[in-house]
Amino acid sequence: METTKKIRISSNLILMKILGGILTFYFLKLLFENRNTEIDFKTITEYKLYLIASILFLLYFLTRPIVSHDDITLYIKRVNNKQKIIILKKITSIYVSYIGGRGTSNNSIEYLNEDNSVEKIRFNCSSSDKLSNFINLVKKNNPRVEII
Repeated sequence: METTKKIRISSNLILMKILGGILTFYFLKLLFENRNTEIDFKTITEYKLYLIASILFLLYFLTRPIVSHDDITLYIKRVNNKQKIIILKKITSIYVSYIGGRGTSNNSIEYLNEDNSVEKIRFNCSSSDKLSNFINLVKKNNPRVEII
């Protein structure tokens, strides 16, 4: 049987992850440096709020799913779950939204899981060529798929 190479269609967002990490460490450093100094309450509160926002920013980008595919299956890997394998024939609809900024699109895929209930996965894609090739491949495997 012929093996095929996985093609990643979700964005890597490595720069956003690095930026989130740098911001988090920077605000932690500011808090630790100023913990024994006489700095006003407002400034310490701002540092804490910035730290919380940067942690949330980092967590958001670290928990984005990794979506890839080959000729017959779709692979979805999340940080806290094991990899899901979905046959392309089970995809019911693909939503494409080009309102993402800087050439990215926010997409979602609805598919039937093992219980035949509909599940949805959202991901960002930075390459319209990869996304259009994926859509054509899904149409080839499942002609009834809806592209919205």
